[in-house]
Amino acid sequence: MYDQMTDRNDIVFQHLRDFASLNDKDISDSQPFWKARKINKGDFFNMQSMVCNDLGLIVKGIFRI
Repeated sequence: MYDQMTDRNDIVFQHLRDFASLNDKDISDSQPFWKARKINKGDFFNMQSMVCNDLGLIVKGIFRI
């Protein structure tokens, strides 16, 4: 399980480097604020009428909007 989480973190951090142009120091400073979350089929990322304070990156699977 730990290796899988490390791989997912590496994927997220690589996307942050590419998309947001963050450097390694920025990534390491922000690392405590990132967490992996599994959303099962039928669950919601954010509930209707609620303000979303999260940023999501789909690592595996798809979302229906």
